[in-house]
Amino acid sequence: MREVTISLTEEQEKYLKEFSAKQCEGSGDNVGTHHPLHLVQTRDEVVVDPDYEDAEKELYHVDDWQEDYDSPQELIVAFWEQQDEECPIEIVSFKEAYAQDEFMDVNGEEQVIVFPKDYLAAYGIDEKLYNKVNIGYRYRTVATFFILDEAKKYLEYQGHNLNNPRTYTVGAGYANKGEYHHFWELLFGIGESLNKEGEIK
Repeated sequence: MREVTISLTEEQEKYLKEFSAKQCEGSGDNVGTHHPLHLVQTRDEVVVDPDYEDAEKELYHVDDWQEDYDSPQELIVAFWEQQDEECPIEIVSFKEAYAQDEFMDVNGEEQVIVFPKDYLAAYGIDEKLYNKVNIGYRYRTVATFFILDEAKKYLEYQGHNLNNPRTYTVGAGYANKGEYHHFWELLFGIGESLNKEGEIK
């Protein structure tokens, strides 16, 4: 064991004390994680293959219109607006069309609606007009903290620049024998000593 003398700024002392006080064993701020590190993450939308990953939502993209639509019904409405005429049948949701045993399409023919492509075809929209894109979510780390409350504060002052942000707590990783645990314990020990020193005074 080697003893060293260090100088701390007021901010460093403040954070070391808070770190030690709130990251002690059994603390709720640990979020059940050993030697935790707290992340602030923003949510990105990415295209996924639904055969391998769950999609959170679907988008219908029309190249010629350079637009994306959140549902087939929105695409139908836009399609008939592009035609500059009124749709000859009532535009109902896919769920409503699916529930009907026989659905009368724009040409007056009965159809059975099973898939969104059936629904769109019944309203006169050919598959060649649009591309269906499956969207999934990925969380990307934008900031890292030793103290959970500081991560939460970041959400308050930077949340407007993020998309559906969250805090996410991680450990050092399985069988990590590197420096992280040593430095974590070092900072915790300094903060613990500072807090004990304050109690004595």
